[in-house]
Amino acid sequence: MAAHSQITKAVVDYLDPALREAVEMLSEPVRTIVAYYYGWVDADGNPTEPVGVRRRPATVFLLLAGPDESSWGPVCGGAVGMTLMQGATIVHDDIQDHDELRNGRPSVWAAFGVAPAIQAGVAMLALGLELLASEPAPVAAEAVRRTARAARHICSGQVLDSRAERNSGLDLAGSLLIKESFAALPTAQITAMAAVYRGANSVDIDAAERFGYHLGMALALYDDWEGAWGMSRVGLESDLSDLRRGRPCPYIAYALQTPGPARERIVAHYGQGPLGDQEIAELLGLIEATGARSWLETEIETHVDQVRQFLPVAAQDLVARAELQLWVDALVPR
Repeated sequence: MAAHSQITKAVVDYLDPALREAVEMLSEPVRTIVAYYYGWVDADGNPTEPVGVRRRPATVFLLLAGPDESSWGPVCGGAVGMTLMQGATIVHDDIQDHDELRNGRPSVWAAFGVAPAIQAGVAMLALGLELLASEPAPVAAEAVRRTARAARHICSGQVLDSRAERNSGLDLAGSLLIKESFAALPTAQITAMAAVYRGANSVDIDAAERFGYHLGMALALYDDWEGAWGMSRVGLESDLSDLRRGRPCPYIAYALQTPGPARERIVAHYGQGPLGDQEIAELLGLIEATGARSWLETEIETHVDQVRQFLPVAAQDLVARAELQLWVDALVPR
């Protein structure tokens, strides 16, 4: 994980000055709300030290352009634009999921209220598209188109996710479709956009898009694994919120389609209201007994293998490719 953290820090250190400059374009009080989301200020607008920052889409986007700052300049505007778009979706997702914690402190809606958080998210998306529209032609039109398409996919995923909550009958295919809509298809647009920025041909753009699809699925499934069995986000985000509220996700759907006594006991946990720590611990044991954890880990590795297959075309620079390989390898559960 050390290499993963070093790459993330390099991206944050490079990108955040331009991101701060962009956020300054927003009017108050939205500006303070968005600055709070990025960890730069507290709810009163006082400067703070960001905690738990990841900037995943920006990391991938920049590394697809090259290994360091010397190659990131031409794509910095694109990285800022789609980072704002992704931030908007997280602000809205926390509202929809009732998640009160984000990066170790109250999420935006918990700190400022639901209505201000909704408007701040809309403003972030609008600002991101405005910045992308200002990029040089012909990149600008394609960047706006792909970012808008990513946002559309995310909206579909959000609605599917909302409908699925408390639906213990959701099958595995339906659960994976949510991940595809919310993560894989948007990430595919981001990685394809990176190829557009470097002037790639249609074949390479398609390969970059497929790279992004599998990366998005790997990231989404890894987040599920991390939320249940990992430790790196403990104290930074709402603890096991999906399990506590009985929200279906792929490994739960897998467990629910596996015949046996463990499945029946899992079903009994769902629909009974928020679960406590003891019930969560029991539920995780039952899930493992169905083979769902092993299935999830295998599924992540399958998508990571596909990411590795398309990586040589998606990342042309050898050093950047090696850094991305390290970053992707960190997604394999250990």
